[in-house]
Amino acid sequence: MADQDVHAATTLTEMMRRRAALTPDKPYFHLYGETITYGRLWAVSARYAAGLARADLRAGDKLCLIYPTCAEFFYTFFGALRMGAVPVPLYPTLSVEATARIFNDSEAVAVATIGWFRKGVDESVAQAPRVRTVLEPPDLEADAPEPADAEPGEEDLAFLQYTSGSTGHPRGVMLTHRNVVATIKFMAEAAGLTAEDRVVSWLPLYHDMGLIGCAFTPPLTGTPLWLLPPDLRNPRQWLELITEVRSRSRPTSATETACATSAIPPGSTSRASGRRSPAPRRCARPPSAPSSRASASSASSRPAMASPRRRSP
Repeated sequence: MADQDVHAATTLTEMMRRRAALTPDKPYFHLYGETITYGRLWAVSARYAAGLARADLRAGDKLCLIYPTCAEFFYTFFGALRMGAVPVPLYPTLSVEATARIFNDSEAVAVATIGWFRKGVDESVAQAPRVRTVLEPPDLEADAPEPADAEPGEEDLAFLQYTSGSTGHPRGVMLTHRNVVATIKFMAEAAGLTAEDRVVSWLPLYHDMGLIGCAFTPPLTGTPLWLLPPDLRNPRQWLELITEVRSRSRPTSATETACATSAIPPGSTSRASGRRSPAPRRCARPPSAPSSRASASSASSRPAMASPRRRSP
């Protein structure tokens, strides 16, 4: 298998499977001094797929993800894809009412989260009768037979992407594998991304640019990724990390300022130091503002939420 085989993949699941088979020991991303390789991602996501199946999720079921920036987000996301469920990454900063509204709108049957957010998630679940279970990483680290990998077609639904709701209720977009893979290839080509580049991103994983542009595009070319939490209080932390890994930013927009990429000489060394973030090593601390579970008193004045709509590639 060669890099062209990764480029030839027509689904996000197959692209990541081929990348993990081709370069299992290559770093996918660095976070708080910890390195997650493609092989580790693929192995742990298989256990998460088994955990989801044990929790009675089935192919086509919607699984909402409420995580900070952490490895568990990726394990859960690809675990869901591998067993045929549909991930729905959500903003942790939404109110209880807004989160419940998305649970209902997306027809989610389960939620994956961590303890920091559990109280608010449980309050939202109380308003969403379809949700059968709330799962945390220990529930998903299953010592159980791994289910066979799903084999979606390129026109099958990959995941649901919800807007932030800054101008109204969050609205869902149905992204097919063809949509996602086409966007990944376009972004890699537009950025001139190569395996010798470095990507540094503080964009949140529930943001379309943070997820597709900064987290899912690097595997296409085997480009290493450094992640930071999105709630940076001082840009110095981001700039210092860019300097450390020699990712020279050439921003032409706010988006490119948030996700910096640049070629560096082959063979140069790089390291993400854990001291650059005060957060725990396993997961980023939850966003500090606005309140992650504030009451949405003005919700009634906003327009009604539209059902998820399919995006053209």
